[in-house]
Amino acid sequence: MDSLLFGTTAAATTASAAVQRTHHHHQPILDRDYDVLFKVLLIGDSAVGKTSIVDRYTDPRSWNPSYISTIGVDFKIRSFDVDGKRIKLQIWDTAGQERFRSITTSYYRGGHGILMIYDQTDPKSARNLDQVWLPELQHHCRPGTEMVVIGNKADLRSEHPASAAVTDEIVSRFMGKLKTQDKIGADDHVISTSAKLGENVDEAFLQLVKQMMKTHHIRAQEMERQQEEKKLRIKSSRLVGGYGTSACASSWAAMCPSFCTLM
Repeated sequence: MDSLLFGTTAAATTASAAVQRTHHHHQPILDRDYDVLFKVLLIGDSAVGKTSIVDRYTDPRSWNPSYISTIGVDFKIRSFDVDGKRIKLQIWDTAGQERFRSITTSYYRGGHGILMIYDQTDPKSARNLDQVWLPELQHHCRPGTEMVVIGNKADLRSEHPASAAVTDEIVSRFMGKLKTQDKIGADDHVISTSAKLGENVDEAFLQLVKQMMKTHHIRAQEMERQQEEKKLRIKSSRLVGGYGTSACASSWAAMCPSFCTLM
């Protein structure tokens, strides 16, 4: 059974310092009530449907077609099981307006996954993937952060076919560019969603979780390898140190027989 915890914008502001301290080492956090905690951020222009996607994912019954723009940052939490692991997602819904940019950029710190969202009927929101949001990620995110690109409002395509066609072309070029950079681990295709109808919202989050789990597993293996190498180095240094002392004593004994008597 999924467990849900809701936060307000004010609460998110208060909680930010704790979250940043928690993710100081940029590693998923381990605790008793879950196996792995991932920090996920939703970014994109204002009015592309970020809040609607979060609400549809965390509590479909609370979905509301009427929203006001997010001020600063809001967050919610969802816990669930994947492949026998208890996963907890800290989902941060950031404001898309430029006047909040200085506030929201601090929330990139320690992020494990990004959902980059645009409106399928709004060419400007698609252009800003490349002009605004990707540069922000490259500047603020650590290498290896996972990302999924979401095209929201698929239900409006039939009402705005011309705008949708232009948007598709812009996004296609952007995805081609995305493949050439290596700081962000991005899935190679866009997930089309409709927060209004609930289409593919769960699938988008699941895809991101799979990518983050894969990265987490690779890093865990690397940490184990480094720990084993450290143990071997310590063991080797002790052995070398012991042999060195013995060799030294033997040399003195050979050069000065009285050395043995003194010992």
